[in-house]
Amino acid sequence: MTTETKWLERLRQLHPLLAPPPRRSDWAARQAEIDAASRVDRDAARKTHEAAAREVERDYDNDGATWAAVAVIVVVAALGLWLVFRLIAESRMEDCLIAQRHNCDLLLQQ
Repeated sequence: MTTETKWLERLRQLHPLLAPPPRRSDWAARQAEIDAASRVDRDAARKTHEAAAREVERDYDNDGATWAAVAVIVVVAALGLWLVFRLIAESRMEDCLIAQRHNCDLLLQQ
C-alpha cells in the first residue's frame, strides 16, 4: 500500500462521515422503500386535495355569475307572473263573452 491509500484509510477511520454506512438488513431496506412510497403517495394526495380545494374556492368566489343568475331568476319570475295575470284576465273575459253578457268591458278595468 502506498502512503496515499494508508492516509485515506486512516482518515476514513477517524472521520465518521467518510465511513460507508452500515449495511441494512433486507427487512430494513424494504421498510425504507415502503416508507418512501407512502411519503410520495401522501404528498401526491395532499397536492391533489389542495388543487381541488383551490378549484372549489375559485368557483365559489365568482360573485358576478351569482348576481347574473339572481337577475335572470327575477326577470323570469316577473314575466311568469305577468303571463299568469294576463291569462286570468283573458279567461274571465272569455267566460263573460260565452255567457253572452253585455257589460264584459268592466272586467278589463279591474
